[in-house]
Amino acid sequence: MKHIQPVPNKVSAIEKALQYARDNGEPVIVGDIPKQVRLICFDMDATLIRMETINEIASAATIGKQMEELTLRAMRGEDDFRTSFLKRVEMLRGVPVSTLNEIASNMPYAKGLPHLMEELQHRGIETAVITGNFSIFGEYLKKSFNFNHIYTTVAGVGNGALTGTICGSIIDAPAKSSILLKICSEKNIPLSCTIAVGDGANDIPMLSTAAAAIAYNAISAKVGLDEVILPLL
Repeated sequence: MKHIQPVPNKVSAIEKALQYARDNGEPVIVGDIPKQVRLICFDMDATLIRMETINEIASAATIGKQMEELTLRAMRGEDDFRTSFLKRVEMLRGVPVSTLNEIASNMPYAKGLPHLMEELQHRGIETAVITGNFSIFGEYLKKSFNFNHIYTTVAGVGNGALTGTICGSIIDAPAKSSILLKICSEKNIPLSCTIAVGDGANDIPMLSTAAAAIAYNAISAKVGLDEVILPLL
């Protein structure tokens, strides 16, 4: 596992780390490892779970290939995340909520996630899921692993199906950083005691805000999430 010590341009280092993790399946740590970790914030798709949920929904709606291309461009930072997300959500109009429930109940978790969460809870470390994806998936994660905080985007639903719209705010890149800061303020946790974990360009503000950033792609990763994080505690 690579560890990039503090550099003049942390954002640039994180961008390179994300690409390396995605292409090589090897996690990369950027920044100072906290002497005491009190909060770990996670992205969800391709971080805590080994899939992109919006792609799975699209596959069920027979538009999988088109959706995969749009998602990949957004994760690489080639397209604006907010604009891309709204477009992708609109493409899902008419998909039954039952389809989302079925996907959520069969999510493939990142390697080592159950062991990691057991250890973090035992040590009293705050955990947060901060994702742009739909609340139904966040609820399943909270139910399965008892995360302390879950922040998601709420999809519009009508007559038992997605309406292709969003209710309220989108958890986009700036929001992810703001939420990390909000949790720190509410729980009186110094930023120097935080770690953030993510896989895509929309995670960069959150990753660069935390003391240490971990670029981890659960889809390509050769090691478990527990093997990456537990040695740092």
